[in-house]
Order: sequence, then C-alpha cells, then structure tokens
Amino acid sequence: MHTRLCFRKMRSTDWPLVRLARKELAKDLAPWIALAFTSAFTAMGVSFYIGSLVRGSGFDGQIGQAYVESGSTGIVLLILVSVFAISSSSRVAVTLQRRDIVVWRLAGVSEQQAKIVALVEISIATAVGTLVGAAGAFGLWPIWRLVLHAADMPYALTLGVPPLAVFPIVVFALSVTAVLGGMKAGRQAANVRPVLVLKSDSVAVRRFSWGSWLVGGLALYLIGYLLFLANRTSPHSSITDITQKTTFIYLGTALAYAVLVGSVGKYFVGRFLRVWTAVVPKRWSKSWFLASRQSEHDLEISTALVIPLTVSLVLVTGVFGYVGQAQDAARAFGVAFAGKGIDIGGLVQLLGLPVLISLINAGGIAIATGAKKRRDASMLFVLGATKRQLYSKLVFESVMLVGTALLISLMVYFVNGLGFYLAVRYGPIPDASFIWPSLTPFVLALLGLGIFLVSSLSTHRRLDYVQSGDIK
Repeated sequence: MHTRLCFRKMRSTDWPLVRLARKELAKDLAPWIALAFTSAFTAMGVSFYIGSLVRGSGFDGQIGQAYVESGSTGIVLLILVSVFAISSSSRVAVTLQRRDIVVWRLAGVSEQQAKIVALVEISIATAVGTLVGAAGAFGLWPIWRLVLHAADMPYALTLGVPPLAVFPIVVFALSVTAVLGGMKAGRQAANVRPVLVLKSDSVAVRRFSWGSWLVGGLALYLIGYLLFLANRTSPHSSITDITQKTTFIYLGTALAYAVLVGSVGKYFVGRFLRVWTAVVPKRWSKSWFLASRQSEHDLEISTALVIPLTVSLVLVTGVFGYVGQAQDAARAFGVAFAGKGIDIGGLVQLLGLPVLISLINAGGIAIATGAKKRRDASMLFVLGATKRQLYSKLVFESVMLVGTALLISLMVYFVNGLGFYLAVRYGPIPDASFIWPSLTPFVLALLGLGIFLVSSLSTHRRLDYVQSGDIK
C-alpha cells in the first residue's frame, strides 16, 4: 500500500529521482552486494525447482508424482528462507544508506522523495541480481540434473531446460519481495531525524508490527493443532499410516517454528544476544566485551544475519529430527524403517539450496558492511585498541552471531521434539523416546562461521593504521 501510494504521488518532475537512485547505486555497490547475491541464487534455485517440477510433471504415475512432491517441497523451503534473507538484505542496504538519505534531506529532498529513491535502489539491485541468477540457471542446469539423479529421481538426466516463462515470474516475485522487505526500513530511514543519524550509523527503530505478530500467532496455532493431531492418532494404525502422519506433523511443526522465528525473532535477538554473551565478564576478555557491544550497537545488521541462518538451521534440525522420529516409530512397531527421500541425495536436494542461500546472505552482509566495520575499527584504534584486539573482536563477533543462530535453532529443536514426544507418548506410541539432534546443525554453523569470518577478514585488511577516509 505504501509503495503504491509513493509512486502514485510522483509528479513528472520527480522522475529524476530514478536517475539519482541509479547514480547512487553505481557510486557505491557495497551496501547492495548481499541483496544482489541473495536474489541471484534465489532466482537460480527457484528456477531449478520450477523447471524440474514442470518437466517432471510430464511423466505419468509415480514418476510424475515424485517430481511434483519434490519440486513443491523444495520451492516451499527455499522461498521460506529466501523471503527472510532478501528482506534482511534490503533492510541492511537501506540502513547503510542512512547517511546518504540525510544528505538528500538536507539538500532539499522531501521525505516522500527520499523514500522513493530508496525503494528504486532496492528494485534495481534485486532485478539485476535476479536476472543474473535466472540466466545462470541455464548454464548450471546440467549440474542440477546430476543432483536430481543423485537423489534417485527417475529420468533426471533426460530433463530438458526449463521453459522461458519461468524466469519473468521469478524476477517479478523476488523484486516485489525485496521492495516489501525494504519498504519499512526506507520509511524509517526517511523519518529519522538527521541529528540522530549523523550521531550514529546504527539507529534502529524496532517498532511494533501487527503483520509480524499475526504471522507468528498463526504459526503458533498451527504448531498446537499439529501436536493435537499427533496425540489423536490411533495406536492401532499401521506403521505406514503412523509414518506418514509423523512426516506431516513433525515437518509441519518444524516449518511452523521456522515461520515463527523468522517473523517475531527479530524482536528478541538483541535480548538473547545480550544474555548469553554475558557469560564472559568484561575483565576476562576486552575483545569479547567489544564484540558484544558492537553486535548490540549494530542490532539491525546482527538481526539480518541471524534470522535467515536460524530459519535454515531450524529446517535442517527439523528434517533430521523427523528421520529420527520415524525410525523410532518403526522400532516401536518392530519393523524395519525404509524412509523414502531421506537419503543424502534427497536431503541435499531439499535443504542444500535453502542453506546455501542463508550462507550466501551471511557472507554478503559481511562484505556489504565492510566499510562501516573498517570505520568503527579505525575509531577503536584511535582510542587505544591494538591490532590483536581488533582481530580478536572480529572473530568473537562472528562467533556471537553464528552462535546465536545455532542456540536459537537448538532451543526450537528441543521444544519441538519435547512437544512431539509428549504428544505421541500419550497417544499412538507409548514407548516413544526423545531424539537428540545430529551433528548436522553444528557442521552447518561451523561452515557459516567460516564463510562469515573469511568475508569479514577480506574487508578488514590493514587495521594497524588509520586511513584518513575511514573516519568521517
């Protein structure tokens, strides 16, 4: 609504604002790297899933059904992670543009015009990234066929290139998602007083959002309803029926928890980060203290990194938890469990692209915020921080952010697993046991930590002296 009103109010003399947005985008591409990269890989992944869905649905019988189920599930998981990743990247980009927005305001640009410029920049960056990703799907389609073949999808090696009609739909959908995600940040950036922005780069206004809490409430209701279904399952059902219900209920609750974390988790990341990082007192490590303060100060950036990674980790732990629960149900009935589509190839096909999107988003945010981090490090250097403390602070900050995502996902896993365990223990499977998480989320967290750390170190070179352009 706000976006439509913005463009309706544009006069003929306002169209030079589009040229201003294009020039500002060309002048400094760094803030938009995360948004462009995330959009590109999301477009590539959605094109893969839709292409395999369209091509595979041409087969009859169980083969076509397998492609439809695999493609639709993959699209849901990928879009769930990508919506939060793209929205977070657009908010980070607008946050990093606040100083430029203040300059526009001081030069006579109105609040409405500044908002339009921010939205146009978001649209251009997303559209360019999406076009690149959609074009890359053509070149990488043979690799995707090999992934489907490894997941035991029939006739995967004979699939043709996806139809061209897929790509305009993907470009339009991702552009709208990015604009909606950055609209609130652009409105807040245009409304913030210039004095506050000049005083701090990280003015984050965490306002109450009815939409976020409504989505979170619906997800919470869905979790309760699915657990009620698990408890009402008949204990005299066959192992096939119970396994199918286990799949639907456990994966459904994991998906609902992912939506819950993505929608309302941004209101609690700062508090949770402050609580668990307080285990190390200031007198033990000054670098740890500086890292915790930096993460709290840059709360908008920290949240943009933590939320998409947490959502992907919640999905990963949920899927592996489903495997354990299904195996446990089979043991309770004394039969061998042969789950369909849960081998390594199937898991890579379903979870590989969503996890890759969250990792790319983390690395892109680290690169996009490199200039701001260098400026903050230079100021700390002037205040007496040593080069060793600056690098230690960088490492600790990466550990804090990735550790926050891992801890939240494990908390969600234990709550989900405990609720499911109690529901089935007093329902269809009296001998049900709680399934402990596998090492997969820890491995993914280490991978995310490595990507974020390498991306941050690549933008933090030469911290042993102060450049005149770093402090303004």
